[in-house]
Amino acid sequence: MSYSTPEITLGNPNFDEMEQDIAMFASIPSVNEVLCNGVDLKNYKTQINAELQEAEHEALESYLSQIELSGYLYEQVCACDEALGDIEVTLDKFKSSIGQLSTDICALQTRSQSITIKLGNKKALESQLGVFASDVTISSQFIHQIVNGEVGVGYIKVLEELHRKISFSKKKDVRNTPAAQEAKQPLDVLRMKASENIRKWLIDRINEIKLCYGTELFNIQTRLLKCRYLIRFLKSNSSDVEESVRNYYIQIMSRIYLENFRMLTKRIIRQMSPLSTARETLIPILQTGFWKTKRIIGEATQFFSLGDRQRLLNELLSPPQPFGDGTYPCETLIRSLYQTLIDSFTSEHLFCSSFFDDTNVGILIFGTTVRFLEKFIETLISRITDPICILFLLRFSISHKNEMNRRTINLLEAHLNGITNKYAERFRMIIRENIETLQQIDPQMFLENPTTCHHVTAMTKRFSEFCSSITQLIHPDLSNYMMTELYHTSEEVYLLLGKISRQMSTKELSIVFLINNYYHILITLQNVGGGPLYEGIEKKNMELHKEYIDYSLEGQFSELMSVVKRGFSTDDIRENPIRIDISEKDLKDIATDFREKHTQKLKMIIDSQNQKLCDNQNAQEISQKIAKRITFIWARFEQLLKTNSKGGVAPSWWSQMTTLSQLVTDIRPLTKPF
Repeated sequence: MSYSTPEITLGNPNFDEMEQDIAMFASIPSVNEVLCNGVDLKNYKTQINAELQEAEHEALESYLSQIELSGYLYEQVCACDEALGDIEVTLDKFKSSIGQLSTDICALQTRSQSITIKLGNKKALESQLGVFASDVTISSQFIHQIVNGEVGVGYIKVLEELHRKISFSKKKDVRNTPAAQEAKQPLDVLRMKASENIRKWLIDRINEIKLCYGTELFNIQTRLLKCRYLIRFLKSNSSDVEESVRNYYIQIMSRIYLENFRMLTKRIIRQMSPLSTARETLIPILQTGFWKTKRIIGEATQFFSLGDRQRLLNELLSPPQPFGDGTYPCETLIRSLYQTLIDSFTSEHLFCSSFFDDTNVGILIFGTTVRFLEKFIETLISRITDPICILFLLRFSISHKNEMNRRTINLLEAHLNGITNKYAERFRMIIRENIETLQQIDPQMFLENPTTCHHVTAMTKRFSEFCSSITQLIHPDLSNYMMTELYHTSEEVYLLLGKISRQMSTKELSIVFLINNYYHILITLQNVGGGPLYEGIEKKNMELHKEYIDYSLEGQFSELMSVVKRGFSTDDIRENPIRIDISEKDLKDIATDFREKHTQKLKMIIDSQNQKLCDNQNAQEISQKIAKRITFIWARFEQLLKTNSKGGVAPSWWSQMTTLSQLVTDIRPLTKPF
């Protein structure tokens, strides 16, 4: 650390500044130490000067004593400079040598890379030459294996080698070489010989299928699949031979399947039950007479009923059914026929797609069979008159189409769509024929027997079975094909029932006729869980019940019913009655007549309706409704009586009349569980 020395002036000294300078000097650590120790500065200076002179003297003596050594050291330093100069020269030479060495190393690296490339090219060339030599060389053993070898799985390895030689000789950079040109003709001869061997072997296998179709087809096709390289070899090297083999297979299999399905269709015609082709409609009309025909109403049949056919709904895609010598429903036979078709087509399609590597071979094989089946189905369904049979066939056709889509095989879709449309059109035609008979029938035909004309008609029974069958067959796949026809048919049936009822001799018989027929339809549908027509039939049945009950009660209790109707505008029990123009005496007469005769009159009503109604359950239900209705009417009469009496209180004579509880007691034996 350096300190500045203040300038000291002798003239006019400034003591304030001097004090500051002294204080500054005193703050210096070395000065401060001396002042603190009380050193005499003057003596201290003298001591220092003496020590300095002594040190200088010693230094001079030491220098003078080292003069000789210094000369020696100088000589050594000069010698070192000369040695270092020599070393520098040597290093320069070494540096030059190193530079040349680096150049040599780079040259060697370049040469090494060139040698490596040449070596790799030489090895690649040797390898290619080896392959070339191997692929263009045709040994006598190889020729023997191609010409005389047994075609089969073991023949594939030789074919692969032949294919490799042929492919190699056709390469762009090889085909013009002398060796390739020399091997071209022998390879072509071997190719043709191998193709001929393969063709003969495949033709033999196809002929085996022709001779033993149905028993060995699967085994033969399995053997062929193991040798599918044969077809691939032909495709690559002899496409004309491959095409001829494929066409021969298509020809033979097409003929086999056509004959097989012709046989199946003949069996269908021979074993088909005649029921589906019977001349039956919803109007069961028979023609009798020798010189002339007479139309009469026949008994109901099971023509429109599912019967045992219902089990087919659980067998839509079951395997083809084995048949004996008896007769079978048409739909059972057709289901098995088409299940056989889609199973055979699936099997053949999978085989051909794998063996021939062609997805269109299957439809080429089945083309003639499919066209034959289209004509067969068209001819067959033109004879079928049973709409339920047609609906079964529709359901089978749609299920088979869906199954083929699930199998991702859509080559039969056009055929299945075609026959589906044929079934749908035939169903509509059958329904139109039935509707025409409903429209043309004379209602008087149903009145030929006066004692039973109010019973359930054979037409109603058939229609009930038809509705029941439709209800059980309802499925989303069929709704577009049958619902419209079902509603049209039901409308015509209802219209015809109305026409027949209006021909009855009395209103009671007219109502009873409708009740019997509608109730039969209702119960039939109820047994199968309802259906699309159930709600409408149920509503109509309730309306007929009410109409019959009101008609019966008005016939036996005309005055009572008339008074109550005049006093109330609706059937609502909560409605307040109005005053009517009737004397208390007339009211008493009505009440007295009811007290004395209500049991007898109700018994007459119930006995009459029990004789006319065809169903005991329906009769019992109506009896219970009659009992409830008359109780309701009697309660209203009491309300009306109070309204027409002074003070709104029933007259004293009312206590002698039948009470509601007594009325219930009187009616109970007539209606069983009331």
